[in-house]
Amino acid sequence: MMRNFLSIGLMVALLSSCGHGWTYVERMGPPKAPLKKTYNTVAIGPFANDDGTFRHVMESVFIKQKGWKVLSHQKDSKEILSKLAGRGQSKPDLLVTGTYYENSYDKYPSNKTSVYTVVARPRIKLVEFLTGEVLFNDVIEAQSSDTYFFSDFMGRTHHVSNTKEDIALKFHGLFFPTKHRYNFYHFGDPREPKLKKAFTLVEQEQFEVAIKVFEHLLKTNDNEGILAKGYYGLGVAQMHSSQFAKAKSAFQKSQEIQPDVHVAIQLNYMDMIKKRDRQLKKVKL
Repeated sequence: MMRNFLSIGLMVALLSSCGHGWTYVERMGPPKAPLKKTYNTVAIGPFANDDGTFRHVMESVFIKQKGWKVLSHQKDSKEILSKLAGRGQSKPDLLVTGTYYENSYDKYPSNKTSVYTVVARPRIKLVEFLTGEVLFNDVIEAQSSDTYFFSDFMGRTHHVSNTKEDIALKFHGLFFPTKHRYNFYHFGDPREPKLKKAFTLVEQEQFEVAIKVFEHLLKTNDNEGILAKGYYGLGVAQMHSSQFAKAKSAFQKSQEIQPDVHVAIQLNYMDMIKKRDRQLKKVKL
C-alpha cells in the first residue's frame, strides 16, 4: 500500500511540473547518507516550477562525475512515466525530482550598473526507483551576487546558471564523491612526450602529480612553444587544486611567452572561478 502511495505521489509530482505554480512536498524524514547500496544509473526527472534549466544543470553535474549512466532523454522520461504506471521497461537505480524555487532582485549603485542577487531554494527528492523509498527530501539553498552593466543580459544568465550548478554539486556531494571539473583546452604536443604525459595526468585528475611533471618540464626546457603550453597546463592543474593565485600566474606566463585566445579566455575567468569556489562552500541545507 505504501509503495503504491509513493508511486502515485511521484507521478503527481512529475506531471505537476508541466504547470507554472509552486508545488509543496512535505518532508519525509532526514536524509540517509552515506547510502547503503551502490547505484549506477540515475534518471533526472522534471522539477515543478522549473523551465527545464535546473534539470539540465542537475543532469550535467551527474554526467561530469565518474561512474554514472544518466537516463534523462525524452524517450527515457516517457519510459519513467510508464514504469510508474506499471507498464515501462526502464529501470534506473535512482530518480531525482522535486520543486524549483528562485528569487532575484537588483540594487542600483550607479546609472549604468546594478548588483544582481539570486537566491535559489529548490526542494530535491532522491528516490530509490524500484522500492519507492525516499532517501532524501529537503531544501538546498544557494545565494550569490555580482555587479553587471544593464546591457549584460548574458552575464546574468550565466550567473543564475552558476548558482544552480552550485546547488546540484552540493546535492551530489551529500551522497557521492563529487568534483568540480573545469573545462580546458588541450595543448598536448606529440613531439614532447613529457608534455603529453602531463596533460594525460590532468585528464586522469592526478593533479598533484601533473603539477610536479609540469614544473620539472618547465625547468628543463627552453622551447617557447612547449614552455607556453607547459605553463598553461600547470595553471589548469593548479586551478583544479584550488591554487588560484598560482594558476593565474602560470596563465599569465603562458600568455607572455606565446599569446593564445584559449589561455586569454581562461585568464579572464579566473577571478569568477575563484569567487564561485568560495560561493560553493557556502551552499547549505
